[in-house]
Amino acid sequence: MSEHTSVRPAEVNGSIVTDDGRRLSYLEVGDLKGPLVLHNHGGPSSRLEARLFANAAAKNGLRFVCVDRPGIGRSDRQRARTYSGWAGGQKQGGGQRGENRNFH
Repeated sequence: MSEHTSVRPAEVNGSIVTDDGRRLSYLEVGDLKGPLVLHNHGGPSSRLEARLFANAAAKNGLRFVCVDRPGIGRSDRQRARTYSGWAGGQKQGGGQRGENRNFH
């Protein structure tokens, strides 16, 4: 008989404030001490998509973070939105969390 051990994923809902004052909400799952994986959800979806990856992230020791895109879920709209603006928000999110990171 084989022994089966399961790892219960952590789940943290949070938000960060960007340099331009916008709120970006995120869901963090898996192993909160593991290497950071930033997931960009598809559309129409939200940060809650991270729950689909929670067990796999925990099993593999990964810290899995999904951020609501601007104007989606609990994240504020971004006027004159650009790809570089989204990347900047992600980077600030990581930085505030200590990953050079702003998450968790």
